[in-house]
Amino acid sequence: SMAGLSGKLTLLTDVFNSEIYLDGGQVVFGSISMSDYRTSLETLILNDTKFRHSDMVSMFSEARGNSLKAGSLLIERGLISEDDLTDCYRRLSEDAVARTFTANSGHFFLEDMPLPVELQNMKLRISIEGRGER
Repeated sequence: SMAGLSGKLTLLTDVFNSEIYLDGGQVVFGSISMSDYRTSLETLILNDTKFRHSDMVSMFSEARGNSLKAGSLLIERGLISEDDLTDCYRRLSEDAVARTFTANSGHFFLEDMPLPVELQNMKLRISIEGRGER
């Protein structure tokens, strides 16, 4: 019965917090926050494209820090392709899921909630082996 779960899994630990969105048992998106963790959507885009840091700061400011909204804005303005953005999200999600599985303890919460609109529109699915399906 757990294989078909949908919603948001949140894990709070002493070391990190993570959120993993599930749809029909598949990981759709994952994010993690921890004090020494420096990989972010902004970092990946800056490393993979010719964006200037000031452009990214402006975009994230407009999206109020929400990386999913910032990604949508980047696509809408033709600044990044959907495939490139999806690849960035996939890499972030794979890392978040892998780090989440390292937790020895913490507080887990599973919320029955619909996917955020930005995720509903993406073709992103993450497999445990690290290969995405489109």
